[in-house]
Amino acid sequence: MNLLRSLLLLLVLALQCEAAGIDVPLTVQETAGIDRHQWPVRAGVPLPKGAIKSVEKLQIMDAQGRFVPALFAVANRWWEDGSIQWVHCDFAATVAAHRQTAYVLREVLPLPEFPSAMGFIPRGKDFEVITGPLRLVLGGSSNQLIDQVWVDEGWGYNFNEQTKILDSGNFDMVLTSGGRAFRTSHWTQNRIEVEEHNALRAVVRITGSFALAQLKERRLDYLARLTVYGGKTYFKLDLTLLNRQNSEIPLDELSLSFKLNVDLTQQKFIFGGDPQDHTGNFETGSHASLSQDSADLYSLSGAVQGKGSGKSAKVGWVDLFDNEHGLSAVVRWFGQLHPKALEVRNDGTLVVKLLPSRQRAQALAPLTAKTHELMFHFHGKRQLSSGQVKNVMLGFQRPVYAVATPAWYCRDTQAFGRLLDASPGLLRPEFESLPAKLDGWLTASRDAVLAAREVPGESGNPEPGGYGVFRFTNPLLAMKPPAGGPENVEGAPARGDFAHALYLHFFRTGDLKSLELAEETLAWTADAGLIAEEPPEAGGQKAAASLSTQPSRVEPHGVEGLMDAYFFTGNRRFLNAGRFLAARIAKEGSAGGPDVAGLASRSTSLLKGYEATGDRRWFDGAKGLIEALYAWQDGDLEKLRKVSSGLAGCWNESFKDGLGKTAWECGVAWNVLQHYQRLSGDRTVLARLQRSAEWLYRNRAQWNAERKDFLGSPQVGIVLAPGLAAVSEETGNQEFLDQARDTFQKALQAPPPLSDPGLFGTVFTAGQYFPWFLSKEFQPGPKRDVSVLSKP
Repeated sequence: MNLLRSLLLLLVLALQCEAAGIDVPLTVQETAGIDRHQWPVRAGVPLPKGAIKSVEKLQIMDAQGRFVPALFAVANRWWEDGSIQWVHCDFAATVAAHRQTAYVLREVLPLPEFPSAMGFIPRGKDFEVITGPLRLVLGGSSNQLIDQVWVDEGWGYNFNEQTKILDSGNFDMVLTSGGRAFRTSHWTQNRIEVEEHNALRAVVRITGSFALAQLKERRLDYLARLTVYGGKTYFKLDLTLLNRQNSEIPLDELSLSFKLNVDLTQQKFIFGGDPQDHTGNFETGSHASLSQDSADLYSLSGAVQGKGSGKSAKVGWVDLFDNEHGLSAVVRWFGQLHPKALEVRNDGTLVVKLLPSRQRAQALAPLTAKTHELMFHFHGKRQLSSGQVKNVMLGFQRPVYAVATPAWYCRDTQAFGRLLDASPGLLRPEFESLPAKLDGWLTASRDAVLAAREVPGESGNPEPGGYGVFRFTNPLLAMKPPAGGPENVEGAPARGDFAHALYLHFFRTGDLKSLELAEETLAWTADAGLIAEEPPEAGGQKAAASLSTQPSRVEPHGVEGLMDAYFFTGNRRFLNAGRFLAARIAKEGSAGGPDVAGLASRSTSLLKGYEATGDRRWFDGAKGLIEALYAWQDGDLEKLRKVSSGLAGCWNESFKDGLGKTAWECGVAWNVLQHYQRLSGDRTVLARLQRSAEWLYRNRAQWNAERKDFLGSPQVGIVLAPGLAAVSEETGNQEFLDQARDTFQKALQAPPPLSDPGLFGTVFTAGQYFPWFLSKEFQPGPKRDVSVLSKP
């Protein structure tokens, strides 16, 4: 009752407030075909530089102007003035199936904090989490990830034997490897900590290892991030296996099992299926299971029989229950990450097999990680009868987002610099068709990447090669050098940040398909980042793995996409992975290979890390790498040898004044220099670009003076165009702008789809920044000579 009074008071206060500066329309769109009531949403929203420095006046309102309980956290800031750049908003949204609901992020007067149902109580080995109707004990006497569970649908906090659904010792997480069973309960040095929390949402981080009971031998480390929600009886689990060893680890089986306190005479079960669900009891068998042995097909055995379509979002969940309560579980991308299995038994046991034992043995490669995303819903009979249980399961497979307009992500906030949204009326009339052509090429290329998943992966095996527990979401699998592409130009690697280019497209256009593919890709990228973390300490000693056993060289691609995902979703898994990758890149410095494009990509990663965290060390690290680019351009071999012996070894006099060996490398370097200029305000960068452009025009191997065109793939023109236009803006030289527009238009004349994600990342990151130079807002600057600024 007190909670209700507080909420009503807040409502009255909110209605009396007048809106101030910030007023951002947000739309929650439902795509899974289910009604969502009070669904937890975390929205990342950018804000203009200088707008606000504190979240205390921010509120969420519905379309009728009513207050919606919400909490806010600063994601990052505009580090030049300390104002907020991205803010994370937690609130509960209600939206009907296949419909959308409007909300507004608004700056009003500060309101009193509303009471929280959430609680965290460490008691020796027990770590209790209370959400209101749900009570969890983590660790506990069983030393397990989940020790005990209670559910009180009446919100009376009656956590007793009648409401207890899981006893201590009845949860088990087991890894079978090489014929031996390793359990998390056998490792006694697990660590539990609250990573973040507010009244609506909290994340508990648990780290530990799979070990043998007798020898205490560790096989794999694990990281579990458990997200609980105020007032809810379900929670999300991100479970990551980490192989920190220099050898692969065989994986015979990986399972999570729950033996529930249910009435064994009243048990029933449901398996999610397509075209229909599969329901049953144990009258005809002691167990039932759903197995996903391939991407395209699942099958059922035991007390229920059947089969269905494998990759459907309706598949991958199970519910075991009696007349009072039960447990449902779901694995995200269940079919795509095959093999998988779900099992229920007549003794009240529910088992999620992330790696089923009857499949051929899998292996976790050296120095790699693998994450599965799951949701568990401990529920009562009211939640089951109302259909909420199924809605939670299906809703987890298809998340909803609170989305601002493309104009807000781009022009209104400039959170990504001068990125032009796809709204009508922004372009000069003669260029109106070009962005649509660019987006058409991008979406065709995106579809080509998706189509590559369906190609058989092995000779004689009709199974699509893009699916499987260690293959799905991995963008590297689709990377194939296209004939005539930039990889065939000496020193021109094409690997850019695939997810970042997709996020830019989503922010410009609102295209949810790009957002969803970016999320899939980042599931793999985040694992690559998490394994880059320095190993944890164990018992005061460094873990068996050390930095010397980590990969000798971290690929620089992925930090931008990871930070984009953190800004938009608020998921700290992406932030942590991006930080670990950036930290490794900073540690390695310029030891990233003997090519300018690789050095530039590493600089980009560090600059994005600085934007996300404000850690000046990463900005300084990027600046050091950029100084190496300048040493290349100036022909300062002594300095170049100090920062990059690899680059110094491949430099010759013909490269002086350029920013690479080829037009492609110059374009990649130009893009990072523009990023650096935006953050630093250093206008000498534009003079460096001008010198490099003039070098290209003198270079017959890169420029055809007669045709006035760059040699090689037309894609080179897309990568060069933003830099050429920026030089024109700085110098007032119309020839650079004309050349940029000409090469951009030529590249859009019936281009073939780019099915290589790395090439996609490079081309479409640069390409999406060029339309601003075609807009009505863009005005070339007056003529002036800036070349003297870049003289060594």
